[in-house]
Amino acid sequence: MSGTVRVDVSPEVSQWAIARTDQREQLERQYPLEKWLHGELKPTLHQLEGLAKKTYVPLGVFFLSHPPKEE
Repeated sequence: MSGTVRVDVSPEVSQWAIARTDQREQLERQYPLEKWLHGELKPTLHQLEGLAKKTYVPLGVFFLSHPPKEE
């Protein structure tokens, strides 16, 4: 059994989280964002934890089917 756990994440939620930061270019160098956003590859749980920290989004938000509404 592989030790890598890949998780389903809504591309809409990922896009929302990435758009909230001004670090997209840096994130693209660190993660395969385009593959994630196009459903070609799922992020590992470890990668998702890193993305959550860098975008200042709680990890649990990535498991929603739609981005949260902000007021």
